[in-house]
Amino acid sequence: MKNVFFLKRVFSLLLLLVLALAVNAQVLIVEQKQEGSQETKKVSYDLGDNPVLTYSGTNLVVKTNIASAEFPLGKVAKYYFAESDPTGVVTTQGKMGYLFVTEEGVRMVGFEPSIQVKFYTISGQFIQEYKTSEEGSLEINLNGHPQGVYLIQLNTTTIKVIKK
Repeated sequence: MKNVFFLKRVFSLLLLLVLALAVNAQVLIVEQKQEGSQETKKVSYDLGDNPVLTYSGTNLVVKTNIASAEFPLGKVAKYYFAESDPTGVVTTQGKMGYLFVTEEGVRMVGFEPSIQVKFYTISGQFIQEYKTSEEGSLEINLNGHPQGVYLIQLNTTTIKVIKK
């Protein structure tokens, strides 16, 4: 009888620990394998957008309040929950950089020179490709684009930007 009570208590404590860790998680991250490379591409989803993971055939499907995406299971390296930085400061692998959302668009400073930066809609439609300047800065004007969520990809980092 004591063993059953002890096991129930241990199980309850483990469940509380898992829930406490999950409360701190702020984003869902899906890592995709890059073809011909050891690197992975990370796509993150804010938990406030209520992401739901399901499987459809051979795809991992992520649906949120805003959009949905499918990832071929053969290319998914892993998916997990993590904390995000509430300041919005973004760093890359290499020289640290900062990203600022302004009324006109997005301003990036302090990155490596000549990094390719790709701009997408939330549904994954490619819009335009940019390169950071020799000083490592870039400005992306969003005035010609409708309100919505956009993705900015540089190196192995993907950043979500919301235009209101």
